[in-house]
Amino acid sequence: MKLNPFRMQFDSVLRMLKDYQLELESQLTRMQKDEASRIDAFLKTIEDPDEQYAEETVIGEEYHFTYEVMFPRSQRYSFVVLLFLNLENLLTQFSDGIKRRDGHLIRANDIRGDIVARSKMYLHKMAKIPDLSQGTWDNIDDLSKVRNCIVHTLGEVKLSSDQRRIQDIAAQEVGLSIGDSGLHEGFIVLEPAYCEKAVKDVSLLINELFNKAGFSPSIER
Repeated sequence: MKLNPFRMQFDSVLRMLKDYQLELESQLTRMQKDEASRIDAFLKTIEDPDEQYAEETVIGEEYHFTYEVMFPRSQRYSFVVLLFLNLENLLTQFSDGIKRRDGHLIRANDIRGDIVARSKMYLHKMAKIPDLSQGTWDNIDDLSKVRNCIVHTLGEVKLSSDQRRIQDIAAQEVGLSIGDSGLHEGFIVLEPAYCEKAVKDVSLLINELFNKAGFSPSIER
């Protein structure tokens, strides 16, 4: 019970990320609608049909590139990176909390490997926390691969060392696809559903770890 504030801190971070993602999508939708209205109003001021058509073509291409490709891509890519940064911090803090509570001699960060691999090894092999539900860590491994593709290849799948696994994830229809035409071709395309799923996967992992480690129940809002 004395560590309950520790868990409340984690819950607060996860709620913030969930709310932040929803607000980002709301703002994007608002920006798209406002810009579309502005363009429509501008085109109505042009009387010459040929000039209007030419302007509509150019402006339409610019709108598509900016508001339907780059803004959504940049927003959702950056959210996945932010989410994973917070996950890394949460896992480090959680592992350090287990070290202090149980008196282990080494930290998870003393073990080689990426954050997911070393946290998994430390918590289950050394700290003896019972295994989590099937698929919980697998979802985090997949999130790590998506994050790495975004960070290291700007989302271009064929350049990723995890190309095959990302293709498998895309086939699962979880809000992640690989573009097959135009400006999306060859790049990871994220929908809001994937970002929402990623937050849920991280929340499930953290909550299961707390439960398996014997911490007091989470306080849900």
